[in-house]
Amino acid sequence: MAPVVVQAPTVHVSRQASLIDKATREGSEDRKLAARELSAYRNIASVAVLMDVLINDGNDEVRRAAAKSLGEIGDPTAFEALIRSASAEDSEQVRDEAVAAAEHIKRGASEEELYISPKMPPMNTGKEKLGRLLEEVRFGNHEVREDAVKDLDDYRGTQSVCALIDVLINDPEEDIREDAAQSLGKIGDRMALPFLKWAQYNDPDKEVRKNSQKAVEKIYNAIP
Repeated sequence: MAPVVVQAPTVHVSRQASLIDKATREGSEDRKLAARELSAYRNIASVAVLMDVLINDGNDEVRRAAAKSLGEIGDPTAFEALIRSASAEDSEQVRDEAVAAAEHIKRGASEEELYISPKMPPMNTGKEKLGRLLEEVRFGNHEVREDAVKDLDDYRGTQSVCALIDVLINDPEEDIREDAAQSLGKIGDRMALPFLKWAQYNDPDKEVRKNSQKAVEKIYNAIP
């Protein structure tokens, strides 16, 4: 069974909120520095955005910084993303950092807290439309982001799941978080369960909580 996030509800202090924004939207050097600084904020908001950066950022050094920070935070919810990164990553330096981070998390967690999918979903790399959607999720206006979040449920792979997890936890717009929960339920990747469970109980918006609960039930009902 996937681990359940038990951290206290996120309080987006201004510094952390700024770093979350920089980690996905600024130049590569600023993204790398933000990814490293986020290790100081050991909560679900940091884990979610760092998983997105680890899987979806186009710069090796930025992805490596995200892997290192996830290891330092040590949350078991990042374990499978690190394993997936290590298995599919082109950069040897990023692979090594992801492996080291996963091993560090494993040493501090029980078996019940760690989960690896029996069949690892694809990364979905090289799909032109997916790349466009990931860009729109990061940089689009409200309408563009909302449409992209809905369309990502057509891509049942690690890249879309990590992007949607970040949206579910960190997007400031309630309706977009609602759509992210719904898309994660449709994709059905168990890696999203702890984040959906967190949103089910902790998101301030009633509809986000409701959509997250439905997504959790949908994923569990699909488990053989």
